[in-house]
Amino acid sequence: MSRDTAPEPRDARRYQLVSVDRLVPVRPILPQILTPFGIVSFGAKLGDGVLPECPSVMFRLPSGGHLARWRKDTATVDLLFGSVQPARWDNYPSVTQQWTALWQVVAARDLSTLTLSMELVNPPRDAHAGWDTGQSEAAITVYSSAGQISLGGPDTEWLHSIAAVGEGLPARWAKLLDEYSDSYDSTFRVEYTGVGTLTWHLPNMKQAEFAQLCLSLAWVSPPNDDVCTTVSLTSSAAAAMEELLAPKRPQRSLANDVTSGEL
Repeated sequence: MSRDTAPEPRDARRYQLVSVDRLVPVRPILPQILTPFGIVSFGAKLGDGVLPECPSVMFRLPSGGHLARWRKDTATVDLLFGSVQPARWDNYPSVTQQWTALWQVVAARDLSTLTLSMELVNPPRDAHAGWDTGQSEAAITVYSSAGQISLGGPDTEWLHSIAAVGEGLPARWAKLLDEYSDSYDSTFRVEYTGVGTLTWHLPNMKQAEFAQLCLSLAWVSPPNDDVCTTVSLTSSAAAAMEELLAPKRPQRSLANDVTSGEL
């Protein structure tokens, strides 16, 4: 049986992985987002094994976004991503574009660690970045002559809170995640490297456990000092899922930007 016709994981519905029965399959390509500041790519490490760049299968979501699925002996991994309606704030103009990406992992066997990342690849030469950590948020904003882009997700305090109530993370993680700090000497933390790379170093997963992590990015281009890209970021997995699965009018999506596995 080929990898493209492999059966759904037995516990897919139990662990809230999206059923692909009614989704339109598309040719698997690299799950990347093209921005005026460079390509945003995603990565994952399951224990000692690095997830391949190209997924096993890929589907188009009702919103126009995509679902990339990796089927490995160690886990089934989904990455749902797509453009969403920019958040509107009374005190700020809307951003040019806003995207969300939702990692979901179901462990097929015990994993020693889980590492998930988001990276702005080859940013402009004049780019410089600053941390934009806020309450429950780990984010970085990159500035250049093209404008600015913010990338982010939940900090360990927010992940601790989610795990404590068992919403999308193993409940036992609440005792492992640092409730108050993302310091570099913490085993489990959010790490900032380079101009625009964020990496979530997460605890181990036991067989059949489910974990999800919601990431987002927003940008404004051309430059506009009145726009705050950070306030548009969201770490709500429920909100991301609702937006990505809701039918919408055609939007700019990966399929419209990419015709092969390379940009």
